[in-house]
Amino acid sequence: MANSHSKMSIKLNYRRPITDPPDIGKELKDYWKEDPNADLAKDWINRYFYEAAIIMKYDFKSLLDVGSGPGGLCQMLIQNRPNVVYHMIDTESAEKIHKERNYMGKFFVKDLENNFFIDDLLGTYDMIVMNDFLEHIRNPSLIMTELYGLMNEKSRMIISIPNWRMGHGFIYPGLFDFDNIITFFYQHRYKLEIVYDSPIKCTKFDKLQSESGMPDGLITSWNWYFVGSKK
Repeated sequence: MANSHSKMSIKLNYRRPITDPPDIGKELKDYWKEDPNADLAKDWINRYFYEAAIIMKYDFKSLLDVGSGPGGLCQMLIQNRPNVVYHMIDTESAEKIHKERNYMGKFFVKDLENNFFIDDLLGTYDMIVMNDFLEHIRNPSLIMTELYGLMNEKSRMIISIPNWRMGHGFIYPGLFDFDNIITFFYQHRYKLEIVYDSPIKCTKFDKLQSESGMPDGLITSWNWYFVGSKK
């Protein structure tokens, strides 16, 4: 009996570099254990200055940095707004470096892969920051859902998402293409207010089908800074 299922030839509009998918059964790579001084590199310091300038456009009395590393960005913010409550969340190795450098602010070690318990955090935060973080975790939807409950009507969330053109690693390639990250925001009941580009540039490749809504000026931006709030 002949097989009734014929083979389909699919042509993909896909110019992204193709790599083998990651083993998502493994633990999240412990970046700070491997290179404890990574965030002190000149490029990172310059990035922190730029990101701090974006964050300080807004008024806030409390800030939560999720996936903060040791807390380098918060240290810059503390110098300018010392009376703000600063909370940071990351791995045990990042907390170790936070303590060794005598960084200010309160550090929380949490499981950001499988569970995200928020009972010991503040009820709400005026500002929530996630800097090149969501693309590294297996359950970004869980994080976005839980953080929604930590925001009030005036809260802002600033999320940095790398442009795939700069060769960054993604657990789910395509999920954070420009159009898709906007859909991701709205599916989790956030509204987007503005997108900032990066002063760092990457190679220019044509837009993907999943980037039809991206302004041409953002094509070579190293990453994108999305500012959102609760719907």
